[in-house]
Amino acid sequence: MRKESGGGCPPPHAGTVGFDRGQGAAQRPKGCRCQMRGNLHVGRTRSPEDEVHAVPSQTMLPHKTKRGAAALARLKAYEGIPAPFDKIKRMVIPDALKVLRLQKGHKHCLLGRLSSEVGWNHYDTIRELEKKRKERAQVAYERKKQLNKLRVKAEKTAEEKLGSQLDVLDPVKY
Repeated sequence: MRKESGGGCPPPHAGTVGFDRGQGAAQRPKGCRCQMRGNLHVGRTRSPEDEVHAVPSQTMLPHKTKRGAAALARLKAYEGIPAPFDKIKRMVIPDALKVLRLQKGHKHCLLGRLSSEVGWNHYDTIRELEKKRKERAQVAYERKKQLNKLRVKAEKTAEEKLGSQLDVLDPVKY
């Protein structure tokens, strides 16, 4: 016995042609929750940037297996470099370099530009934020180099002044 949902939804045999296939959408009341079609999820619509990030990632992984579903759940995609990760040292993965992976003459595209062409509105904002982040990172790097030079200089002067005392402290490993 089929349970009626009570959401104002007519039964599937109420004369609407193709109701179970989604062709009679005009006859159904908004928010219709039919058991045979599953629950209607009322949430935000997927934006183009969701599609650009989610669909290629999902198609690259075996998302129908437990292992692939777990890998997809662990996957995190960010726009630019967010706050906790901009201070961490970044590394280059040689196998992922465009120069090594693409052959000459093959076409390529940037994900940000592609998503802006399909309707993403934040491409220019992210580009400007990345430019500001790179400027701040350059200033921080110059400051770090300057502090390292001062530290090396201070260590040399301390070693010259405390040379005889350092020989006494070496056996104690101080």
